[in-house]
Amino acid sequence: MSLYKIVKLSYRVEGPDAAKKAAAYDVEIEVDDPKKEAMRDFMMSPQSQSVRFLHMKLLSIVYIIQISKINHFLFTIHSNTVL
Repeated sequence: MSLYKIVKLSYRVEGPDAAKKAAAYDVEIEVDDPKKEAMRDFMMSPQSQSVRFLHMKLLSIVYIIQISKINHFLFTIHSNTVL
């Protein structure tokens, strides 16, 4: 199941040089999503608040681990250098 729907649009470009130039357009169109209302209700629910809290806690732990890895790498490099 795709997240995107294909919408075909027909258009005509007019002008003195319109026939000579080729162009491509990337157009984003917002369409009604039947799940949007359900997601909004979920995001406002108390269960969502606890999930959001755990998500933020997990992000901070991952960040701390990344910093620790960087520090370990730098200390290892500097400990191997001869003064």
